[in-house]
Amino acid sequence: MAGFLSKYKGITRVEIEPPSPDHTEGYWAEVKTHLTRGETKAANDALYRLVMKLEVGGESNEDAPTAEASGEMHMEEYSTAVAMAAVVAWNLTDEDDVALPLEPDEDKLASFNRLPSEVFSQILAVVQGVAKDKTKK
Repeated sequence: MAGFLSKYKGITRVEIEPPSPDHTEGYWAEVKTHLTRGETKAANDALYRLVMKLEVGGESNEDAPTAEASGEMHMEEYSTAVAMAAVVAWNLTDEDDVALPLEPDEDKLASFNRLPSEVFSQILAVVQGVAKDKTKK
């Protein structure tokens, strides 16, 4: 009998390019259908950063410090963190048909950074679409 978490171990395939005479398999990436709480937290942490600013010696009272807090949104870092967590396999290659590595994380990030923007967006759209489909049920 399978355990509870086994229900959340699904994988879906993103068809990036259909098969062709040059590449009979086509190009694809496999992504998780569910991210863990830890993976989601890491992506959310990358998305939003709190910035604190403390000044001593304000105009009204020279000795009273003033504090200011603001947030910064980092959509690119968020998207990268989601993709890093979600992509588990692919058959994408470089110009010389050498596989783009997915391990270790530094090489995986370098592989993502080499992808054309539209391919990265296509993968990310499937990952985010899978998440949206689950919330509708």
